[in-house]
Amino acid sequence: MRFTLPLVLESLRLFFALTALVLAVSSLFFPVFICDVCENETDTGNVSVNGEITFWKHSLWPNESVKNESNKLDLVEYFNCRKGKVRIQMVEGIAIIVCVLTGANFSMCIFGFFFGHILFIGLIVYLFLAIGLSACVIGFLLEWYHLGWCEGQPPLVEEGGMSWKYGIGWILMVGVCAASFVGLLLSICFSFFRRKGG
Repeated sequence: MRFTLPLVLESLRLFFALTALVLAVSSLFFPVFICDVCENETDTGNVSVNGEITFWKHSLWPNESVKNESNKLDLVEYFNCRKGKVRIQMVEGIAIIVCVLTGANFSMCIFGFFFGHILFIGLIVYLFLAIGLSACVIGFLLEWYHLGWCEGQPPLVEEGGMSWKYGIGWILMVGVCAASFVGLLLSICFSFFRRKGG
């Protein structure tokens, strides 16, 4: 089997589609924000805690104890305003749609080895959607982190005694956006070389 440039581009596109899929699914299970050894105000004074925020849960637990279900709060209940509740549900939904899109992109890349000319337009559209929606998730999370969503709740960066920072889930979502973008560029290059007959 002769390795031509289109075959190499097709293989790279498949690799980046798989990478985007793995990163998208993984981002749902890792915290998007973490707080190592923060000070949390309680009725009995300040307590050193660890914290993490996933797409669904806000968790705080004392340093010396183990994280368990009693320390978790649904993010919808965490926000004290309608805007925050709606925004976090949008972020959750969009993150799941990104997983579906990256799965569809991976499937189309596999079939692209055989029917590349038929699936090209669909793949380009789905890659654009994956890029756009993962960028939306990143943007919404940045807005929550820096600006906040509710007047009564400060943004995470200003939350008293807490030192929130970006977690693995947020970084993985950035990786989804980047891998999908590389996949889009490879698809365009692949189409260009295929039309030229190289």
